[in-house]
Formats: sequence, C-alpha cells, structure tokens
Amino acid sequence: MSASDILRQLEQLAIVSARNGKIRIEASKPLPGKLVEAARKHKKEILELLSKPRLDAHGRLVIPFDADPKYHWWAGGQSIRETLQELKAPPELVAKYVEKGTA
Repeated sequence: MSASDILRQLEQLAIVSARNGKIRIEASKPLPGKLVEAARKHKKEILELLSKPRLDAHGRLVIPFDADPKYHWWAGGQSIRETLQELKAPPELVAKYVEKGTA
C-alpha cells in the first residue's frame, strides 16, 4: 500500500494533519491496527504529502500553511484554479471552487 493510499484511508476515518514532524490524527473511534501500522511505516512519505496541496479523500482542496508560498492564494500566490489544474482536479471540482468568469 502506498503512502497516498494510506493517507486517503486515514482521511476517510479521521482528521489528519502534520505538526512538528508528527502526524496528528483526530478520530472519533479507534483506527484499524493495520492502518496505524502502515502509517507508522510510511510516516516520512505521509508527512511529505501533508505538506503539499492535495485533494483529500472527500474531494476537498487542502493547502497547508507550510506548503510552498506559491500556493498561498490568500497571500498573492497562484490562483486556486491554477492549483486545481496542477492537481488535475476534475472539471466539476474546479467549478465548485472557482466561480465562472474568474481567474
């Protein structure tokens, strides 16, 4: 199982973030032991994924504050549309985030 598969499964069951080199998981119930073990095994790769813009398991755009500043649209970085295009987001998701007629 790849790190991105593990992260996607974690995101389906919990809120997942990274802080100070640690994976932070907030779940309402215990996670499957095999999933936790896989996350430990792939910690470095998961932390790297958590520091980059991505589409989470629920189809939401996630732009971490510690991501490359070029993705910080709120601070003069590239547009959300450009980030979604980089992530190869489907047109219906782009439409959800970007109003028609905007950049």
